[in-house]
Amino acid sequence: MITVVIAVYNCEKYLRQCIDSVIKQTYQPLEIILVDDHSKDSSFAICQEYEKNHSNIRVVQSSSQSPGGTRNVGLRLVDTKYVYFLDCDDYINEQALQTLFDICEKNDLDMLTGEFVGMNEVGIIKEKVSKSRKETDILTGEEYLKFSTKNNYTGLCIWSNLYRTDLFKKNGIEFFEKTYFDDMSSFISIVSHCRRAKFIPYQFYYYRRHEGSIMTADKDWPYVFYDVFCRIKQTLTENDFNRKMMSYTSQMLLYSAVESLSKAYKTSQYMEYVSKFKTDHIFKKALLRTPKTKQKLLYLIYFSPKLLGRILSAIKKK
Repeated sequence: MITVVIAVYNCEKYLRQCIDSVIKQTYQPLEIILVDDHSKDSSFAICQEYEKNHSNIRVVQSSSQSPGGTRNVGLRLVDTKYVYFLDCDDYINEQALQTLFDICEKNDLDMLTGEFVGMNEVGIIKEKVSKSRKETDILTGEEYLKFSTKNNYTGLCIWSNLYRTDLFKKNGIEFFEKTYFDDMSSFISIVSHCRRAKFIPYQFYYYRRHEGSIMTADKDWPYVFYDVFCRIKQTLTENDFNRKMMSYTSQMLLYSAVESLSKAYKTSQYMEYVSKFKTDHIFKKALLRTPKTKQKLLYLIYFSPKLLGRILSAIKKK
């Protein structure tokens, strides 16, 4: 059986479509846990309405004030074999859970990753967010992390995967709280405990970009990515990874660092963040673990604000 955990916050405009996409799944029976983080709109009332009309829907409230904390509230209530996390402003196709479940069962998987497509605020598909890739064999956690880092961090988004619940429960894994991109910060811990993981080029998730979402909100983005950097660093120091795992993890660490610097570029914060990274010994170690070509490029960006500016300008022109 599968439990779908939906973290809910101020999404009255899209929430019904999200919940309906789960109710209409060809896979049955399933449990739905709606965790409302004290929404300020009518989202909680909508959740209560669905709970009243559907015996397999459970509504709880959270005061975590973060997506990770809200997901943790739902995760603690899950007692089914598999768990799936869905964002409240997105939706999945009707065959999604049945397809993922069948492959997980056939291959005894801890984690199965699919593809997603991007759409705008009114649901018009604008882009294929992830590039087309071939189905993988069954991978160990180390092999999956290697695959992910070489393929635009496939599987990093929590909602692109169906998980065996024991992956979290038996290993004491929870999402980072009070932070953005909690799935990116928690990704390494999740994958490092995987025995069997797999990727399939199956587009089942519809990801919506809209005003008011985390990705479009007005945030202190240099700090957000610096915070992600610190969370990944915490994971590195708390786990005994082998050299290859450390190498792949270091690349994710550097990605968050470069994002932080690029967001700070041309602001008064830039040199502050350059100084943070220059004095960080974990960052220096991460640079040394990257492939030589990437290492040289990152060193140049690291020490040269002008070069970073040129690279960013070139990217924007493409």
